[in-house]
Amino acid sequence: QQSRMDFPALTHLRGHREASLLADGTPFRVRFVLDREGRLVFPAEGAMLAAEDVTVFIPEEAPADEPELQLMVSVAELAGDDAACDRWRIYHGEPGVNLWAVAAIEGARFAGDVVEHEELARGNPLGAIEPRLCKRLNADRAKLAIVCRVVTGLGVADPVAVGVDPEGIDIRARFGILRLPFREEAGDAEKLIERMLGGGRS
Repeated sequence: QQSRMDFPALTHLRGHREASLLADGTPFRVRFVLDREGRLVFPAEGAMLAAEDVTVFIPEEAPADEPELQLMVSVAELAGDDAACDRWRIYHGEPGVNLWAVAAIEGARFAGDVVEHEELARGNPLGAIEPRLCKRLNADRAKLAIVCRVVTGLGVADPVAVGVDPEGIDIRARFGILRLPFREEAGDAEKLIERMLGGGRS
């Protein structure tokens, strides 16, 4: 099993929640989450679901200041009552459209090089305990705000932990999703989080 140290494309994917999507040549901007199977889930427009050729660029096509992750995906419609849609709402709020899409990764390039797309689509190994970890982080919002400042240097009012994976924590802030990366990959996420809340740096 690869870690972020030798598979930076996975770190990049986990560290972003916004992307540009090209559906048969038509560009869209999407906010997404990852489901338990490592697929991208996002509110959709009909053109996305009808397209034969869909490519996702994370965070966008040819970004100026970081590498580009390019995903070739197959898109299908997802029922609005799926748990992954609830996960999206927890991250991003209420969507402006009624359709939902789930995109399975079928190919990938990172920083111009072909990478193993199977490694990107392996899901979150902390999925089963993620709700408990978020609950622990959210038990003291003032302390969580301190952690946000220590890790990122940003002042975050009313932060809410919405996701945890082996490489970091996703925080919902008023300005969007803030990523708190761990310094080390989480072999024991609960211990890492307790250390962070206790004033230590992960």
